[in-house]
Amino acid sequence: QHRAVKAGKNILITDYQSLFYDDLVMPAGNLREWKSGRKRADWIIVSKSPQYLDENQKKNTVQKLKFNPSRVFFSSIIYGLSIPFGKTIESDIKHVLLVTGIANSKPLLHELQSKFEVESISFSDHHNFTLDDIETIHQKFGTFAPDRKAIITTEKDFMRLSELIETSDIKNYPWYYQPIEVKIDREEIFNNLIYQYVDTI
Repeated sequence: QHRAVKAGKNILITDYQSLFYDDLVMPAGNLREWKSGRKRADWIIVSKSPQYLDENQKKNTVQKLKFNPSRVFFSSIIYGLSIPFGKTIESDIKHVLLVTGIANSKPLLHELQSKFEVESISFSDHHNFTLDDIETIHQKFGTFAPDRKAIITTEKDFMRLSELIETSDIKNYPWYYQPIEVKIDREEIFNNLIYQYVDTI
């Protein structure tokens, strides 16, 4: 959104659960500019959409955005298998403590709740974890039932936590991080639009 930069193409990304059309400009809402700014966009990506959206749901969303339907794409998050970076659990996990330091952990929370019994500890976005944080997390984890339990965090938070692995007792606890993949609908069409533009530069 650095307007001094003369972008060749503009992509507006809006969260499916919080469309810019339903939001307000700061401080009343989260928008940094008026909704009319969408006119600068060449394409809109509706991010964090449910994985299985039918055409009517997509049509209703596009109508709210008041944008050319052919230039609106929907992306969704695909969750992979959790990867251990602490002690590995041999049995099936039943209880999960979700630890996050991101702006919106709801999609991951909902995903885990469909599989496990979940409690969560949420820190502020871009949180830099400390040894005291690790101790607090492990104390909370200690209140869980004694077996079939794990601590799960995001891949982004894992990168920040990895700096504490050698100086804390993370390795003695079943810590896992959740990898994700972003899947976009009409992916070939979207990629071709990007390639066509790049070829003109």
